[in-house]
Amino acid sequence: RSQKKKKKGHCCSCKNKLNKGKFLVIAAAPSDTDTRINYRVYYNGEIVEERAVMKRTINLKDLEDIIEVQVLRNREVPFDSISIAVPGIIAKGRLDLHRKETIDLQGNMDNLFNLSTYFEKKTSIPVVVENNANCAALGWYRSQDQYENICFMSLPNGWLTGGQCIIVNGKLVRGAHGIAGELRYVMNQMHIDNPLTLNPYHLDTVRQIVTKSILLNISIMDPEVVVVRCEMLPYPDEIKEELKKYDPEEVEFAMYFP
Repeated sequence: RSQKKKKKGHCCSCKNKLNKGKFLVIAAAPSDTDTRINYRVYYNGEIVEERAVMKRTINLKDLEDIIEVQVLRNREVPFDSISIAVPGIIAKGRLDLHRKETIDLQGNMDNLFNLSTYFEKKTSIPVVVENNANCAALGWYRSQDQYENICFMSLPNGWLTGGQCIIVNGKLVRGAHGIAGELRYVMNQMHIDNPLTLNPYHLDTVRQIVTKSILLNISIMDPEVVVVRCEMLPYPDEIKEELKKYDPEEVEFAMYFP
């Protein structure tokens, strides 16, 4: 099914724009036991600083600390913008992700807290907030020149519901309300063998969740390649074998290791 081809010129143009200026990029990747917060400072396309912080939980103060320190350290040549990648649905800077034991980014609200506005007021710097799976997928897409239509599937350790990113003809598909690829709406409708074993560390359960989630995307968008980020399923062949039960057309797989 896959056809090798070079990506169109608009990608190179976009990449050149990203190579000019100074940017702070923060990415939060939570699991059930901890959250890894990676951040980089880019200056004219070069990484000039890169750090990672491990937290048992993540809250608004953790992001504030990183941003405040970096803004102060870079006063001579200030940032042109700040980008933040977090889990959840993002629509116009508002985060749809209810408080959990390990993550709370809602400030003084129960939900739909506007992270972009909050940090823009604190720093007077433009702030862009995006779903972390979307960011990972776009990063993978820009790292290669073979595929234009991609399904990116991410299932963190200890989570039963992951997220998907859809890239069609080289462009990220968000949908009208930013929920394209959001699996929380179909998880409860999935038929899982032995549902009493719905344990995020039960290998067969995880394999079924990932496979059936991918199957939804294959039936709708017919991707050239499926990229999977799931530490419990590091080998594409076991996902391919599971897919054979449902007889989809052959599809290529790639594994994503952040």
